[in-house]
Amino acid sequence: MVRGPRKHISTLKEVYYSTEEGKKLLSLIDHYLPEIYVELHCYAKRAYRILTDPNRREKRGVPPLIELEDGVLIGSVSPFLLSRYRFDLCLILEVPCGNKKTWSTALRLLRLLKDSSSRSEAIGKLRAIYPSQIDRAIRLMDRWNKEHLPE
Repeated sequence: MVRGPRKHISTLKEVYYSTEEGKKLLSLIDHYLPEIYVELHCYAKRAYRILTDPNRREKRGVPPLIELEDGVLIGSVSPFLLSRYRFDLCLILEVPCGNKKTWSTALRLLRLLKDSSSRSEAIGKLRAIYPSQIDRAIRLMDRWNKEHLPE
């Protein structure tokens, strides 16, 4: 079956999780029940300001992402996932599309997170590389997660 181009649906929107891709993602999470959950996305350069806008929470309902280096951004995952799962650590990495240098940075970060056995270990490793950025990102994510985690 050949499919035509499809409209992008953000993972921030609950409707994403009723798509084929969204259902597959939920199935994988249900199967593996990860303690550390990381989403990796790429973004068009024109989206940088929208993703990092300090007023993103008021404008789009989600906190801004924080730049780690060279356009690699970190932040919280969808409130839908936060309301459904209890991850020890959950975050999103956004990387500029088509930039090999930033993809190598993302790969290094994914390896670092993969080799972490707990939230505190993962955050400690990230903080060792990006101290101020991780402190700011964790404050934003913890506040956001607290509002969206199930009781």
